[in-house]
Amino acid sequence: MPMLDWLEKKPNHPMTSVAEARKLLEELPQDPQKALADLTQWLASVTETPDFRVDVRAQVLGVIDERAQPLERAVRALYLAQPDLRRGHGREHWQSVYDFWSQLASGYGVCRRDYQAGAKGAAAAKDALALIGAREIRALGQRMKLLLMRYQPLEEPLWAALHESYALADSRRHVAQSFKAYPSDPIETSVRTEFAKALMLEMASAESLSAPKIELAFRIIYRFAPLFVLGPEPAAGATFVTDLAAPKPPRPVSVDERPAPTLRFFGMGEATPKLEEMITQNEQGLLVEEHRLGQEFSSGEKITVLKHLLLHWGPNPPHRARTRVQISGELSVVHGYRAVCHHIVNIEASSMGELAENMEVKARQKAGLGLAAEEVQEPPELWMQQDASDLGVGALVPPGAGKWVAVGCLCAIKPAGDSRWWAGVVRRLSADAKSRLGAGIEVLAKKPAAVWLRVLGRHEAKVSDWESASGSFAYEYLHAVMLTDHAKAHDRPVLLLEKNRFVPGQIYEMMVGDKSRHVILKEFLEQGEDYDLGSFEWYQGQVAQPA
Repeated sequence: MPMLDWLEKKPNHPMTSVAEARKLLEELPQDPQKALADLTQWLASVTETPDFRVDVRAQVLGVIDERAQPLERAVRALYLAQPDLRRGHGREHWQSVYDFWSQLASGYGVCRRDYQAGAKGAAAAKDALALIGAREIRALGQRMKLLLMRYQPLEEPLWAALHESYALADSRRHVAQSFKAYPSDPIETSVRTEFAKALMLEMASAESLSAPKIELAFRIIYRFAPLFVLGPEPAAGATFVTDLAAPKPPRPVSVDERPAPTLRFFGMGEATPKLEEMITQNEQGLLVEEHRLGQEFSSGEKITVLKHLLLHWGPNPPHRARTRVQISGELSVVHGYRAVCHHIVNIEASSMGELAENMEVKARQKAGLGLAAEEVQEPPELWMQQDASDLGVGALVPPGAGKWVAVGCLCAIKPAGDSRWWAGVVRRLSADAKSRLGAGIEVLAKKPAAVWLRVLGRHEAKVSDWESASGSFAYEYLHAVMLTDHAKAHDRPVLLLEKNRFVPGQIYEMMVGDKSRHVILKEFLEQGEDYDLGSFEWYQGQVAQPA
């Protein structure tokens, strides 16, 4: 046997052992992106070089993998700080991270297939098979996340690899074996847990979230994955199903679904009350435990994503049911909270009924008082409208335009031939075979109305007084947009505020021209790139005026 080992063909590679791999990785570039690129090249060479024993290849890949983890986190943070793929270094950072996870998944996939084929070293790799499977599935899940951040489709080979990796672990009966996938991981995982993460990400409708919110959703999934249900039989909370024998994405469970050898049922399981509890904690500002999701995310962003996940993972996820009509014509578009307020204030006629019946155009124009000139003077972009429904508009973004566009961006739109500006939010982005960018815009309101909110207790309650007061910017007031024809939230009207300004329970005086009424902010609904969306009530109680 020793003689046979001596005669065994060795791989033509400098990393033929763990010791050699560690020595070669001692010196890497100081720049995280360059260092990650070097490690990705090492992964590729180890993966593609023939004659590696299964166990040795897996061990060497593991050394490179563990060395790369902190670098990947650093480069990913750079991308998330500037996720715009059309400007700056966003595309470069995204590509570096995507290439790493793709090559890592490929490497562990080779180890898995070599093991199944009974290649040399397969028996020695048996004890590491669960770890190899968990790391491969995690790498594939990261690939999924990154593709979703660019709104790219998840192709069949990715689903085939996910299903094949899990099926092998299931056949060896070690899907539930717990261990740390990496020494630095705070909690243990398993092949089943990693598989559930990837499946739940797919069913989260992440394509309607911005890149940072997709990252937040991924962290929430990571946090609660041990509570998800996944198994061969239908179960409470298992609202989805996937077929291990098909390279297809999972789907909702049908009414007459029956178990089959290759079907796996999954869903939120026991995570539902925990997600609801986290929403309550964030609404109350009790964030101590939930800081593990990342302090770079605001309470509003966490609530937005948590509600999104509960909605899309629930028993009745939303789906497009409205008829879309093909339309061709120019669509005027402005973006950003202040620009939206400006165009609604200066162009849109009053739509607030008795609250705004005497509102003068001059007063409405002066309501743009706090906007910087460069923000309100930027001309609208002209997009090409493609289709429309009662609550949405589809448009093609021309080359050179829409460099700002991202899912979650607030905008005002005006269809050709219409004099009114509508309030909307970019909900979906897609790129066709010619790399043309398409945008799906949800129409929040076709008759929005700009108003002022001010904290009670201040003097000079009229807009005209705010206009003339030399210290007007010292007053505590907010520019808001009432969505007068928006679907109500629990029978309450809805409004937009600038990001991080919506505080449930806060009482304001709503100013429209020289008229006012008291309102109390109620339910926080959503936070976008630069806005908060929430409901309010007309307040009838007594309000104490501070001295």
